[in-house]
Amino acid sequence: GQEWMTENLRTSTFSNGVPIVEAKSNNDWEKSIYTQLLNTARGAWCYYDNDPSNEKKYGKLYNWVVFYDNRNVCPSGWHVSTNEEWKDLTDYLVEDVAGGKLKSIDTETWESPNTGATNESGFFAQPGGLRSSNGSFRDIGKTGIWWSYEFNQINSAPSRSVKYNGAYVLTNNIGKSVGLSIRCVKD
Repeated sequence: GQEWMTENLRTSTFSNGVPIVEAKSNNDWEKSIYTQLLNTARGAWCYYDNDPSNEKKYGKLYNWVVFYDNRNVCPSGWHVSTNEEWKDLTDYLVEDVAGGKLKSIDTETWESPNTGATNESGFFAQPGGLRSSNGSFRDIGKTGIWWSYEFNQINSAPSRSVKYNGAYVLTNNIGKSVGLSIRCVKD
């Protein structure tokens, strides 16, 4: 009963048209994190490796502030994916093999062996990697990782990930200072 977007989010504005800051440098990324800690939250996004050519395949990476902002980063009629929606999705796809059913079979983006990839769900998971709290990038081609909304998280937030060498979906709590992909779900 869920309808998910079939690609990672690529917007640079909230649904009301307010721009989200692009964090081009490590300093910009660290500054957006620092303002989170001071409760003067500043949403930020970036391209993996600050390379715009990565947007089409992988979408953008967003800091935690963007994901949790009440202005909604998803288009009208859509919302950020929740922890419960991810659980329902992976339960439906059978947890031990759900990652394979979510992963694109694209051999140009996923590193080998891309274990279990069938994309039978139509989710088209791409391995967009992440941006670390110090601004460095890692795991493109190896990991697709998405924020998973859960109200009232303090120091960390839930995420879901799939890896090139497994057919499962990992559930993690990850520090709020990283940049991850976002998937939206239809209201």
